[in-house]
Amino acid sequence: GTANIIKSDLVLNDVQSYLGENGIGKSPESVAVHDFQIFSVNPRRGYPQRLSLDGNTPINSGMVDFFRDLFISQPNSFKLGGWDPYTKQYFLAVKNEPVRLYEVQCSNEIFKSAVTEVFAYRLQLNSNEGNIVLNYNITVGNATILAVYDGDNHVASNVTGTGNITIPRDNLDATYVDVTITPVGGATTYSIMNNCPLGIQAKVVSIVLNDASDADKSITNEFKWGSKPFYSNIDNFIIESESETGEYVSRFEENTGIEGDVNIPRRGETVTIRSLKDVADDASFNLSKCNKLGYLISSTVYTESDVDTIRSLATYPTIVVGDNTYTAQFVFNKTLNSQILYLIWDY
Repeated sequence: GTANIIKSDLVLNDVQSYLGENGIGKSPESVAVHDFQIFSVNPRRGYPQRLSLDGNTPINSGMVDFFRDLFISQPNSFKLGGWDPYTKQYFLAVKNEPVRLYEVQCSNEIFKSAVTEVFAYRLQLNSNEGNIVLNYNITVGNATILAVYDGDNHVASNVTGTGNITIPRDNLDATYVDVTITPVGGATTYSIMNNCPLGIQAKVVSIVLNDASDADKSITNEFKWGSKPFYSNIDNFIIESESETGEYVSRFEENTGIEGDVNIPRRGETVTIRSLKDVADDASFNLSKCNKLGYLISSTVYTESDVDTIRSLATYPTIVVGDNTYTAQFVFNKTLNSQILYLIWDY
């Protein structure tokens, strides 16, 4: 073949290409260098190799079958290579193939018939909070089921028939459950249905208030939580539904969903509420007229007729003024699942 020379004065020196498919694959730890010789493994072709001035040479004399079978049976093993200065030889140490758990997704069912060996798998979780439920049905024999979540063990010991292991999910950074089923006393037939958390139902109520002087004008009101994008709405101020304090309710909107959705904040996260005067908007947020951004976290189910009560109980954080924006932030310290988040844009 011919050699192609590539030269760069930025990162690389001269690069010499060699004919053949002699890469080291995913085993960079096998490389060892001695003088002008580079030793490594070629997992795809199944042998150790030496690259020198005379090209690439397999170093498997008398062990062709051994290395081929080893690399086929242990394709992902750690293959540590080095140069021994005393024996002046390249050495290679191959670890055992890493144990890889069988992975299942939410709502997948595991079924085993008349087995005596231990079986293990990993359940990959979704992004919801709530309970992880492993429903088991052992129709023949007995078994011990161990579920490890976030470092904690949950065990159903020497069980038969139907039952479940229920695990509260309180850490969304823990994304899997490792499950091990050990037959007890002989062959066992069983199935396990893997149920991920369904999420926690929650409600957010958006309230936009305005004065009569704001009639027929519009402005953009929006909020977000954490690093999620803003959930926005262009509100047209109306003067139809008047509260007892003389303000008008332009919007009283309820949104119900799962905690963690784009428009349903997750407890403990920072919520940002903002008034934005966009290009097409003609209304303004005016601090000198006591315009406010606020919130209320309450288990009480309020309706539009309770707007004055909501306003009186609400908390109004400090507003940060930006370029056509007025922003307030707070930590969503929800303690009960029944609590509702009321967000207030008061113009």
